[in-house]
Amino acid sequence: MPHAQALQFQLSRLRDGLTPGSADLRAQRNATAGFVETSAVLVTRGPYAPQLLSAWRAYEEDKGSQNQWPGDLPDGQLFAVFVLADGGFDLEGFQLRDAQEAKAVLLQVAATLAVAEDSCQFEHRDLHWGNVLVNRTPGIPPAKHTLRGVQCTADTEGLSVIVIDFTLSRMQPSGGGAVLCCDLEADPAIFEGPNGDTQFDTYRRMRKAVRRDWSVYAPRTNALWLHYLADCMLEKKSWAGSKADKQAMRAFRARCAKYASAQEAVLDELFVGMWNTGRG
Repeated sequence: MPHAQALQFQLSRLRDGLTPGSADLRAQRNATAGFVETSAVLVTRGPYAPQLLSAWRAYEEDKGSQNQWPGDLPDGQLFAVFVLADGGFDLEGFQLRDAQEAKAVLLQVAATLAVAEDSCQFEHRDLHWGNVLVNRTPGIPPAKHTLRGVQCTADTEGLSVIVIDFTLSRMQPSGGGAVLCCDLEADPAIFEGPNGDTQFDTYRRMRKAVRRDWSVYAPRTNALWLHYLADCMLEKKSWAGSKADKQAMRAFRARCAKYASAQEAVLDELFVGMWNTGRG
């Protein structure tokens, strides 16, 4: 099974432990619905469909794209096809209302990453704001997670948050098995973006964290992406908040640059009163 497909399958299975009566002991130890739900994974071969080319071009003209034009691919190209649930709108285009919503997004992402770290040594490694989906769902209950056997809930402020796109991710499947990872050294251009651009700076910080060996487990990379998301909240998103709210977000951003994992970040003081635990 190709790298991205195997990751998608494994992470979707972390939902199993949230099902009452689950007999899977690994699922009872770690569970989250924070990764996009997978309905089917397929492999197909052939030319890119005209309807998809038209949709790709329309998106590029509207928002721009750094990806390869798929019309140049050979007629015998292999494609991985993922059938996924609708997770909502990307964080880049989603309008946050206030500081509590901004914190709720960060908490749900941090909790999701923390569960996956303990479950399968997971690192996302490309968690830019286009890979965080948000949906406004008034009345939804707190988001449920199980982390190291402890049942937890995270305040949502009426927002559901889903993490997607595991193309560059790293993990070792639960119960052992080969490490699944992408060697980012094969695409050095990813490290050559402008200095001062938080996304490209994060790729370079990751490179230092793993010392150019992308097979190693370095959960600090997840904390670096939480640092990036906090920076987006401060510098690129607009939400109502007091001076104290902005200071608290800036302090969280600074601490994330030093955390060793999402499991550390999820316990940050920014989330006091929003993150509740109780033995299951």
